[in-house]
Formats: sequence, structure tokens, C-alpha cells
Amino acid sequence: MSQVDENELAALLFRTASMQRYIHEPEHKNNLGFYMGQYRCMFLLARADAVSQKELAETMGIRPASLSELLHKLEEKGFVQRATSDRDRRVTLVSLTGAGMEEVGRCRARQRAVHRDMFSVLTDEEKEQLYHILDKINQPHGKDR
Repeated sequence: MSQVDENELAALLFRTASMQRYIHEPEHKNNLGFYMGQYRCMFLLARADAVSQKELAETMGIRPASLSELLHKLEEKGFVQRATSDRDRRVTLVSLTGAGMEEVGRCRARQRAVHRDMFSVLTDEEKEQLYHILDKINQPHGKDR
């Protein structure tokens, strides 16, 4: 029987996961000036040429009105652009601008630095163990059990 309290273990796991937010929080001293939703949106757009606004909202799991507000803020910064689809005038396509792609590159570099720092306390063997443990936790219940 384990001596580790599962509630404490879960709290530690969530606290560790929340470290990721420091990459995104504008008030953090090493900020990139983005909220998590904006950051995530830009990363999703970096994987595609253009995405319909409806599809992007569904992928992000947010309301279309919330996405519209988020995109407006990114447009003001010059990072995204919206255009009407040539195929269907009812569809609005969203894509990153050149400046948006450059910003994603800077974000990725910052993210790599934060992750490198976060995991620097672990040996390669510990990183591998942690990977397998987290992968196992994230498997659907009943699979591989």
C-alpha cells in the first residue's frame, strides 16, 4: 500500500502543470505578452495555411464569439488576418501573418527554454520514467490496465 496521498499527488501534478502558464501570462516578468488562448490559437494556425473561423473555434473548444474577440486582439497586433473564402462567401478563413509566424518562432524558443529549465533537475533516466508515467495516466481508462 502506497504512503503517498493521492490528493497530494494530484495537487503536485496540477501545480507542475500550472508552471506552463508562466510562458503565457502577460504579468509575468519574462512574458511574451500573450494570454494562453491567444498563444494556443497562434500555434494552431502555424500548423495550417488557413483555417475557417468555425473550425478553429471547435478545435479550441471555445464559443465563436470568444474566438472573434481573441482574433480581434491578435489582428490589432498584426499577427493574424481574416479573409472571406473564395469557395464559400459565408466562411471566414483565419491565417497567421508573416509577423505572426515570427512571433510563434519567438514563443517556441521561449517555451523550449522554460521546459529545459523545468526539467534540468531530472536525469535522462528520470525524464524517461516521468514520460512513461504521465503517458500511462493519460491513457483512456481501461486501456493498458
